[in-house]
Amino acid sequence: MIFYWKLGSAAQLIALVIRNTRKEIQRLAKDPRMAETLAAYRRGYLTFAKLLYDATLKAPDTTAQGLLDMKQLYGDALVETGETGDAKEALKLFLECKAEQDKQLKVRHGRIDEGFNAKIKAMEKVAAAGPEALHRAINHFLKEHPRAYGTEVQDSYRATALLRANNYLGTLLDRSATTAVTTGPTKPATTQATQPLAGGGARPEQAANVVMKAYKKLMSTERERRKNNLPQDANTFWGLAKSHFVLKEHYKALKYYSQLARQIRPGTPRYWEAQLAYCWCALETFRSERQELEKEPEKNGAKLTRNAEKLEELQAFMRQLEKEDPRKGGLYQEYNRIEAELRSLLK
Repeated sequence: MIFYWKLGSAAQLIALVIRNTRKEIQRLAKDPRMAETLAAYRRGYLTFAKLLYDATLKAPDTTAQGLLDMKQLYGDALVETGETGDAKEALKLFLECKAEQDKQLKVRHGRIDEGFNAKIKAMEKVAAAGPEALHRAINHFLKEHPRAYGTEVQDSYRATALLRANNYLGTLLDRSATTAVTTGPTKPATTQATQPLAGGGARPEQAANVVMKAYKKLMSTERERRKNNLPQDANTFWGLAKSHFVLKEHYKALKYYSQLARQIRPGTPRYWEAQLAYCWCALETFRSERQELEKEPEKNGAKLTRNAEKLEELQAFMRQLEKEDPRKGGLYQEYNRIEAELRSLLK
């Protein structure tokens, strides 16, 4: 987490203290024998974060980003205590962060919409000049944007549809030109092009409409891909997930853990920490659900079957992570514990 509030030359030192405190809390949490020391570190972390948060609220020159960063810091320290009351306060802070970030995201989505709307209007203007102009413009587009051939674009079907539609338009234009030559210049070329081809079939104008529709669909796909790929602040997703987990709202936590992993570059240490947190949360969610269902097994037979399927899906997901990196960023022992518990539950 990067902090932007103005703390002068002490900023780097404070950031270092926070980073090292978090690392130590993570290390101590793995050793049950260090429970007292862990509790002391968590109290110290909360006290320090609260001091910084209060100072930021009072500072006259605090920026919106600076306040957001401090809400994340204080919220993280609150949820780290594991107390229900603190988790509720943390959830409130993280929801405020999410609301602010959603506003910013909406603005960025608007800019993307403006850009793609301009591209579509420009192509519509070209199409108004006639099928030949549209065919040339789409050919240029396909050459300038290799992904439109379907090799990389998210929805390759739509890219292929545009390519095929434009090829068909080109075929009709060629046939139309040939027909105009063989029948002689008895009619203007523009009039000739609007007539059905010899032997029936589509006219170039009809094919041009199909090309334009295919282009718009491809632009719509690319527009949504750009929006979905916009990076968001992973700290907020992490805080929301941890808060819901402490409050035993497991499925809500699972939703945010799932979103969290998509905001972090694969292969990084934080990526493996996020995937580990997701797996632990999923295990706890499905295990606690199973314990409740097993109280009345005859009544909950179908639900127990679905629960077992969820556990198997988690197991399959962890196998996929194994393919990415057998050591899982150095956290393989923690992952192995989850896999062992999964095998026990599925016996």
